[in-house]
Amino acid sequence: MRPDQLSPVKILLILLVVFTLLFTPSLVAISSNPSTVSPQTALSTTIATGTLSVLWGDPYSDARINQGTGNVTLTVNGAITPRNDLPGYYTYKYPSDIDGDLEAQWTASNESYFLDVYLYQGYSEYNRTTVYPAADTFAAMYVYFWGTLSVNGVTSQIRGLAAAVAAAPDFFSFHGTARATYVILYPQTYHGNSYVFRWSQTDQNISGIEQPRADSLTQTVQLT
Repeated sequence: MRPDQLSPVKILLILLVVFTLLFTPSLVAISSNPSTVSPQTALSTTIATGTLSVLWGDPYSDARINQGTGNVTLTVNGAITPRNDLPGYYTYKYPSDIDGDLEAQWTASNESYFLDVYLYQGYSEYNRTTVYPAADTFAAMYVYFWGTLSVNGVTSQIRGLAAAVAAAPDFFSFHGTARATYVILYPQTYHGNSYVFRWSQTDQNISGIEQPRADSLTQTVQLT
């Protein structure tokens, strides 16, 4: 599919998939008996650079798909507890420490875009991050962002709610054949633009969309 071509995939559907992925862990029983489980902490990290895809636009309209370049660094650190419903999976206890940066630039319809945002922990009981150390994968929700978006050199301040996923095949609802890291910036207003920035370990097809290979991509979950 050519960059800047409208896709039959709507961003709204992508966001619903992500919300299903991220909110489900917070709605099930995730705590084990504290008297039988030793305290553990985990440091989860993803770093990606180079070529990316951006799916963006009004969530209620067809998504625009472009290629661009950029980088993302995100870490999650804190105490974790095993999930009762999924052996081998853990959930960060509230609150955890989330810290990250995202930069991306792309061109669409003869307009140049540059986004630079800081990612940090949202303070909500729904902000639980699920990790699967065996595959070095994790999904962070209720992440906040703030920063700037420049269009043809005109810069505006942006802020809002985000989510981030360091995914591998068979990690929840991820439908790729290789690792990918993506960050979702949810709309700040009704019918405002949403953005899905995605980096991939290799050229692959993810949910029917051709995804280019990034220059580099790492995902790690370290238990301590």
